[in-house]
Amino acid sequence: MTRLLLRILFTVAIAGSLTGAPVTHDLGQGLTYVRATTLPVDLPASQQVRACVLDLRNAAGDETAALALSAWLKFHAAERRPVIILANGDTAAPLRVTLAADRLPAGALTLGRPSAGFTPDIAVAVEPAAEARILALLAAGTAPADLLQENAGKVRYDEAQMVRELAGETPSADPAKPDVPDTTKPASPPIDRTLQRAVQVHRGLAALKRFRG
Repeated sequence: MTRLLLRILFTVAIAGSLTGAPVTHDLGQGLTYVRATTLPVDLPASQQVRACVLDLRNAAGDETAALALSAWLKFHAAERRPVIILANGDTAAPLRVTLAADRLPAGALTLGRPSAGFTPDIAVAVEPAAEARILALLAAGTAPADLLQENAGKVRYDEAQMVRELAGETPSADPAKPDVPDTTKPASPPIDRTLQRAVQVHRGLAALKRFRG
């Protein structure tokens, strides 16, 4: 018991003095995105973020890392300073144990794809293959904000076409503009539905004035 206590105290001390360089992005309105793939080194120093999305999807970590995560959450999360944690069934088992609802402090909540060994507070329906693609894009340097909304121009075009079709108009063929896909423009990135939902939760809490910005 004494060794375990010393280990916990040592881990708490480490968690409170981490000076690593986690991947962070500003999502607006006081919300910071933090991508942590290896714990505890990817946990940000407490003064670096306030309200945040802590992305632990597919994150690696052992029992020591889980202790550090628990200590970090207890120090950082509060009812008026939320931490929205993204996780999935591929998040390391020791970390998932720490993310159990009865172990989280006030102000921390989990969100993500439900699976064996992981039952989030807020479930998001997403295919594993689609999530794997999202995580690959994030690992390659895609900004999280680029994965939050559809291509605006594409939406406007589809709406205009739908209005014409509902009015009974038949699209006329234009020889100068053949109806073929435009391969000169890069495809829009997919939408990260899990992160998108986390941002929506944050905005809802902000509207209810449930936390400090």
